[in-house]
Amino acid sequence: ESAIRHLEAGTSLERDLNETVELGEDLCELAIALLRCGRRERAPVLAAEILALAETSAQRLAHPQLLFWAVAAVRRADGDDTGARELLLRARTALDNLEAAIPDSESRITFRRSRYNRAIDEAFDADHWQI
Repeated sequence: ESAIRHLEAGTSLERDLNETVELGEDLCELAIALLRCGRRERAPVLAAEILALAETSAQRLAHPQLLFWAVAAVRRADGDDTGARELLLRARTALDNLEAAIPDSESRITFRRSRYNRAIDEAFDADHWQI
């Protein structure tokens, strides 16, 4: 609950400052925190906002895969398996593209092992969704 309050305060400030890149990533964290706490009622509204940011700010995002992953997780929690798989594919594609741009193999391995990147791979490869 403390993390949710903190993220809500942060996203409010980011909206006021028009910090879309930071807002997108923090909205992802907020949506996932709400899902983890069983507070799903706001998650679809956040997912719509996240998806809009992903579509309009994709070139500026450091972690576009995170945005698609968070929306996929919300869709899955709402029982929309088809929508979840479509967004998971977008997350995986973004992840693959980012990895391909990393020049050395050790850094690619480290990148792929980060928490959300592993979650994307596990959901995509084994249908094991860990939020």
